[in-house]
Amino acid sequence: MMGSLTPDRWREPPVILRYVLPVLSVAAAAVLVNSTGVRLAVTPSFICAVILSAWFGGMGPGLFATALSVVAIEYYFVPPIGSLAIKPALISGIILFSLAALFVAWLSATQRKTAKSLSRIGDELAAKIHDLEGSNKALKAEIAERMRIETSLRASEARLSALVGSTDEIVYEFDADGKYLNVWAKDEELLIWPRDQLIGRGLGDIL
Repeated sequence: MMGSLTPDRWREPPVILRYVLPVLSVAAAAVLVNSTGVRLAVTPSFICAVILSAWFGGMGPGLFATALSVVAIEYYFVPPIGSLAIKPALISGIILFSLAALFVAWLSATQRKTAKSLSRIGDELAAKIHDLEGSNKALKAEIAERMRIETSLRASEARLSALVGSTDEIVYEFDADGKYLNVWAKDEELLIWPRDQLIGRGLGDIL
């Protein structure tokens, strides 16, 4: 049920709905004019039906609504009533209406296409912003973790330096391969080699 109510579904309705609307809107316009008896409302009513059809369904339904409107006007409102025959004197009026209906159909379909494009671009921008916000949060978390680790290391080094500084012993730090990583000595003259020459060398090299 929820899948049928997605925004993309409303932006691009099924073909059957796009072509059912012109039929309903033109029929509604014909019923409205017949029920009110206001003949001046014939053209505006059918133009509105064309606009609605083109806006909802695009250029195809707009053209379909235009054709239906011309047929309805000829049959119900242009003498002889109840026939598709038309007097030559009234042909120019039908042509003018057709041209006007085609123009508003094209205009409505163009506006619909533009609105869809803008909406799609807005969705893409929103998705990119969401992704950037997620990346930004992850980056902030990584930076905070690195700062925490660096602070912890600096604190550990400070404690170790304070510990070494309080004794006359020499403290060595080796890696798994037996290489000097660090050397702490209160008096570096007690070292067999200078500290900067020891760092990175193996224990076997020194011995």
